[in-house]
Amino acid sequence: MKNRILSTIAAVMLTLVASAANIETDRPWYLAGEAMKVGVTTDNALIAYAELRDTYDLVAGAVIALQGGKGKGTIELPSNLHSGYYVLSVYTRDNANVSRKLVAIVNPLHQSADDDIVWVKINDSDSLSYAVSREAEWQANNAEKGYDFLDEFAIDRETAAMIRKYGIHCDSLHADLQENLVHGGRPLRSGAASSALKNYNSTIEEVRADLLGLYYIADPKLVELNMIDDSVAYKSKYYAYLMNGLLTQIIQKKHGDNKDELHMQTCALIANWTYAHANGAIELVKRKVGYVKKTYLKINDYSRLRELFATLLAEIQRIKSEGDLVAARKIVETYGVKSNQNLQKEILDRYDYMTIAPITEMTDKKEVDIRETEGHIIKARVRNVYDGVTYKSHQIHPSLGIVGKQVHYFEGQMVDDSTAVFYTYGLHGKQPLVLSAASYTGVSLPIEMISPFAKLPKKKLPHLVFHYKRSEVEARSMEMQRHQIAIAPAKKELQLGYYEDAAAEEGVPLDYDNTMFDEKPDLTYDLDEYRQFLTVKEVLLEFISSVQRIKVDDVPQLMVRDEQGDYDSSWPALVFIDGMPVIDVDRLLNYDARRIHYVNIYRKKYTFGNGIYNGIVSLVSRSGRLTNYRTEPNTQYVVYEFPE
Repeated sequence: MKNRILSTIAAVMLTLVASAANIETDRPWYLAGEAMKVGVTTDNALIAYAELRDTYDLVAGAVIALQGGKGKGTIELPSNLHSGYYVLSVYTRDNANVSRKLVAIVNPLHQSADDDIVWVKINDSDSLSYAVSREAEWQANNAEKGYDFLDEFAIDRETAAMIRKYGIHCDSLHADLQENLVHGGRPLRSGAASSALKNYNSTIEEVRADLLGLYYIADPKLVELNMIDDSVAYKSKYYAYLMNGLLTQIIQKKHGDNKDELHMQTCALIANWTYAHANGAIELVKRKVGYVKKTYLKINDYSRLRELFATLLAEIQRIKSEGDLVAARKIVETYGVKSNQNLQKEILDRYDYMTIAPITEMTDKKEVDIRETEGHIIKARVRNVYDGVTYKSHQIHPSLGIVGKQVHYFEGQMVDDSTAVFYTYGLHGKQPLVLSAASYTGVSLPIEMISPFAKLPKKKLPHLVFHYKRSEVEARSMEMQRHQIAIAPAKKELQLGYYEDAAAEEGVPLDYDNTMFDEKPDLTYDLDEYRQFLTVKEVLLEFISSVQRIKVDDVPQLMVRDEQGDYDSSWPALVFIDGMPVIDVDRLLNYDARRIHYVNIYRKKYTFGNGIYNGIVSLVSRSGRLTNYRTEPNTQYVVYEFPE
């Protein structure tokens, strides 16, 4: 328990969700420039994808091979990372559950405007080498427009101001007290087995640690030792801890669920037991705010709370020392598990009103946008406001095509008005691809590939308070620099896929294959067997009689004649040139037909994502590289490395 760095709110994420990947790292904190070793355990997968990012961008990643559902990989941390918390995300192609973990990274060699860290030097050689404050939930949940968590849940402005003034320091001090003075071996009474408490042992141990920290943080001796600034500072910890246990942590579980995570149980047990035995020392009071009644914690007697913590600590110590399983089960199940479901709904509604999400919505297991059962997720950002017109998600048609002599086409799903998600399959290695986003009016909107997890850290990450020994940090810093020198010749910052326009020449087009869905085209034209024409339009007019140009909603489209010889104008055909979907049909019709080798026509009705098409027209050039054919305006042509 000593080397714990996660905050209380961060620890909540450790609750596992069935089938989600489980993440382990070799260290609880890292220096920028070190190698992070990541272990992944999951079911029914051969590959896992790991990404590390902050609230701004993806910073590093790795592809991890799995055998028997387990695997280990290495993420090389860039040496220029800022100090603070980062989010490590892991997913597999065989499930849509994403596992996330907060990771603390410190950079002692470079300061940055983005640093979110407080350095606290430790001189005592017997002290733990480092710790990260378990910062209160309100610090991680400030709303984007300045609406503070405390403004909603603290009972009055004075209490909120007190917590803002003393909260971070008292939270850090409480963590130090429980880690240094409680955790570790303690003698048991004669005949008591160390395993007597079974699955309740961890909760009882955490309760014991938190209670001792709560009791001693109010000791006047701490003021004498200059470990705390004011004799009333401890009140901020008492209020915040009980408010969390009785009110705000309820949102960490879905409505109706019980609290089954270790640190949630600990906080709930202490808060609920104290409330049940308070005799007026604390109350939950209802106050009318506008038209709504809201519940608040009111503390009437702080000194009485310290006495209650001591009483509960004595009982918890007895349970621990005697191995009293019956008492352990009763106290945990009575006070640490059940949720007040009526109150839970109220707290959830108050979060919704504030338009802020609990931090566990970022750190807990969440589903990605669509289930990825066969391939690799690609996400893109669409500029939906263009030329003075705003387009909604249902008016945007995102697509992804692999450039080459085959057709590999994927339609995206708009998950909001500016984000498209694709899931691909059957591809690996470096492939040239084109991303496009057509509006319902035929306008090509700007689109750009982004990380699959680009929007996950929606809110501010917890503030990092780092307690360190100078000797340890210096030793690791020297080792990190040696590591950087060793990997310098082959150094490459890893991420999921590699894509940039400058790498276009690295993309090798796939060999010609006109098979789609295991079917050959209904009609194939090898233009070498016909008289050469200057434009594609002339080719269609002269000898490809099954395709014609019409306008649908004033947008030029190509139509394919079905097997009965009819044109169904309700849905246009899907048109490709070298695998790239065509938005501007007229530009294609004016393309130099002497560069085209094959024209393949598929007459059936096809569905890609939400799109329905009456036939497909696929033009394949001699090079398979879109020779002298510009990509559509605002599309993105990149070379992307699909994981094996």
